[in-house]
Amino acid sequence: MEVNRLSKTAAVFFLIIITAISFAGCSWFREPVEQEIKLYFPDQEAQFLIPENRIVKTDELYYNVLSELFSGPEDENLSVSIPPGVEVEEINIQGGRAEVSFSRELIDNHWGGSTGERMTVYSIVNTLTQFDEIDTVQILIEGQVVETLAGHMDLTISFGFLEDIVQKD
Repeated sequence: MEVNRLSKTAAVFFLIIITAISFAGCSWFREPVEQEIKLYFPDQEAQFLIPENRIVKTDELYYNVLSELFSGPEDENLSVSIPPGVEVEEINIQGGRAEVSFSRELIDNHWGGSTGERMTVYSIVNTLTQFDEIDTVQILIEGQVVETLAGHMDLTISFGFLEDIVQKD
């Protein structure tokens, strides 16, 4: 009788240990991994984009990257590229193409001008296309294709990384 009770206790203890080991390997209990990324912000004259390095958590990577982009540059010699109040609604990546849906504020709060629009678009595009799985970016507003942000760029197409807009060292 005592041996049977000891066997049951050992079995329960063994199951608890196995369960604990299993959960220890589970992502619920791990801190998110961090990754160094580049955010592209306009220079003060809005002629070039300049990369600024940041560390972001890799859980919800693309949302975290865009959130950092929305927060603006740390370097005071760089400018914001995203108007205030903008939110990411959804990101879908398929076949190297990222469809990124933004809130209406990307249009409504945009400061306008052809240069401003170009800086906003390529700030988003160059930031996201640094990742191997993203070759092009399609900017959507509230899930819909729009013709333009401020009347100067055709947003019915997707865009790839634009090297010419990045300031050379």
